[in-house]
Amino acid sequence: MFSSSMATEELWPHRGEVRKAPGEGPGPKEEEEEKKKKEEEEEEKLEEEEKKKREKEKKEEEEEEEEKKREKEEKEEEKEKKEEEKKEEEEEKKKKEEEDEEEKKEEEEEKKKKEEEEKLEEEKKKKREKEKKEEEEEEKEEEKKEKKKKEEENEKEEEEKEEAEAGGGGPVQPSSGRVSRYKGVRRRLGPFIAHGMAGGGGAERPGAGGLLPPALRQHRRRESRERLSVCSKLCYAVGGAPYQITGCALGFFLQIYLLDVAQVDAFYASIILFAGRAWDAITDPMVGFFISKTSWTRFGRLMPWIMFSTPFAIISYFLIWFVPDISTGQVMWYLVFYCAFQTLVTCFHVPYSALTMFISREQSERDSATAYRMTVEVLGTVLGTAIQGQIVGKVDTPCVGSPFFFGLTNSSVAMEELNMTHDPGSLTDTRNAYMIAAGVIGGLYILCALILLLGVRERREASELQSDEPVSFFQGLKLVMNHGPYIKLIAGFLFTSLAFMLLEGNFALFCTYTLGFRNEFQNILLAIMLSATLTIPFWQWFLTRFGKKTAVYVGISSAIPFLIAVVVLDSNLFVTYVVAVAAGISVAAAFLLPWSMLPDVIDDFKLQHPSSHGHEAIFFSFYVFFTKFTAGVSLGISTLSLDFAGYQTRGCSQPGQVNFTLKMLVSAVPVGLILLSLLLFKLYPIDEEKRSKNKKALQDLREESNSSSESDNTELASIV
Repeated sequence: MFSSSMATEELWPHRGEVRKAPGEGPGPKEEEEEKKKKEEEEEEKLEEEEKKKREKEKKEEEEEEEEKKREKEEKEEEKEKKEEEKKEEEEEKKKKEEEDEEEKKEEEEEKKKKEEEEKLEEEKKKKREKEKKEEEEEEKEEEKKEKKKKEEENEKEEEEKEEAEAGGGGPVQPSSGRVSRYKGVRRRLGPFIAHGMAGGGGAERPGAGGLLPPALRQHRRRESRERLSVCSKLCYAVGGAPYQITGCALGFFLQIYLLDVAQVDAFYASIILFAGRAWDAITDPMVGFFISKTSWTRFGRLMPWIMFSTPFAIISYFLIWFVPDISTGQVMWYLVFYCAFQTLVTCFHVPYSALTMFISREQSERDSATAYRMTVEVLGTVLGTAIQGQIVGKVDTPCVGSPFFFGLTNSSVAMEELNMTHDPGSLTDTRNAYMIAAGVIGGLYILCALILLLGVRERREASELQSDEPVSFFQGLKLVMNHGPYIKLIAGFLFTSLAFMLLEGNFALFCTYTLGFRNEFQNILLAIMLSATLTIPFWQWFLTRFGKKTAVYVGISSAIPFLIAVVVLDSNLFVTYVVAVAAGISVAAAFLLPWSMLPDVIDDFKLQHPSSHGHEAIFFSFYVFFTKFTAGVSLGISTLSLDFAGYQTRGCSQPGQVNFTLKMLVSAVPVGLILLSLLLFKLYPIDEEKRSKNKKALQDLREESNSSSESDNTELASIV
């Protein structure tokens, strides 16, 4: 059945279809169109498929290209990394080579230094051996002479005895005169006879002139050679005056000069003041380094620095107080010459400070010369303030009325109108006064330098006794900066110095504008410095009587009520002078106490690090560095704050904001800084009890380190 039906279907494919009548179904044309449509559709499908294939191929190609690019980039990155690694390796190799070279150089320098030290030690040994030989020869000659004298005396006595015996008498007794003379000689030579017997010799040892031993005689000769005359000490002390005179003149008057006389904008004036003081701080270690590399000349090692820096320092100082007739570049003028002067005066003062070690071997003579120097330096501060203030104060600086007091809305237009009514040359007298003061101070600078150069001799042999090995700067710096008492002390005095620097830099402006004492400010400044000078002996007595920490608390805090009173009370000239005197008393304490307390910190450091030597310069140099840097910061910030407050150049009066700012800079800010410093001083651990313990411990260490022969000689010298 199934097969028959299949056969019929194959034979008759249209079986079962309903036949249509002609005209009803599609004709051959329509069928062709349908076929064409189908073919077109199929072609479109094929084209779409081909497009898709092409797109896929393109995507694949793009992906392949991207992969190739990525591979190239990766390869390039790898190459760059390899090149960088090679460069780094080469740099490391270079660094290692440089380090090795530096180490070799350092080792060679150390070897050279050791060889030089060994040579010096050998020379010293030779000198000592020569001296010993000379002493031994002298002793032998004296012993021979004494033996001859004794033999002669014995022969005479024997002859007398023989004569007496020949005459039939008994033994002759020496006369009373001879007995008394013999007893006197024994009485005078007794201690030295005992000294000679203790040394193991049976013979009596005569001394110098028949009484003193040769070692003592030579020691006394050295002492007489090393003693400095009063004239030499005075000549040395006068050399400290130029630094203090110029420093006071610049500290008190440079700010008001730049603002009101040179008419520099307050913003640029702050840059000049900060940059000059910061550069001054940087030049100290630089100049010290260059001086350490200087070789000895026939004038010495330090004197040439003082000699050649003096004329250039005077020229640059004079040009600071000169107003150039240029429209542009005025700021650069003052910046260049201010920094140049700070560099040159450092070239004078650093070798001068180091000269203390080269004027004598004796510590007592150095201390005496330092006392003379401190006295002259304090007088120099007074002299600088007096010369600059009195010469400038005799000239009335012309001012311009403030537009705020004329009720004008446009202040800039008002200032222009008021400036037009004043002759720009009206400041000529004031500018001339500043240049006259600069000329007088420059003349004193030259005079003091000449007295120092002609009256003081730098001794080379004093430096040869410096047998301590040089200390690595960075190793010493790490040790010093890790010493707690030093950090606390220097931090306290930094805040204190910042407070008094703010007072010093702004007090002239405060007296002129806020208090209205335009013609009295130079006398007020002189009162401060005179008070400081006269009260330094009082503070020296106070700190020895009550202790240094008590002196710090009393001396520095005594200025607080007066600084508050000058702002709170109404403007009064008498009250201002009282405040000036009180401020001077505190200034004296702040000036004296750091230099008195720093040695205590150094003693404490020596006890904690007994094997370390030569760090004293680091303690003092970093205190000076930070003090100078804070001075620059205080002047820069204060002048910049005046600019923000609207300071008016050459104004007869200032806006209320400027007066308020000056009150803050002279009173509130210094008081806050003083209180902070007192808190830090409370943490300072070295009181009088600890200081006395450290002193005793150091004395024990020094006694142990001294040799027995040297200690015997010094004891004998002190007895004689």
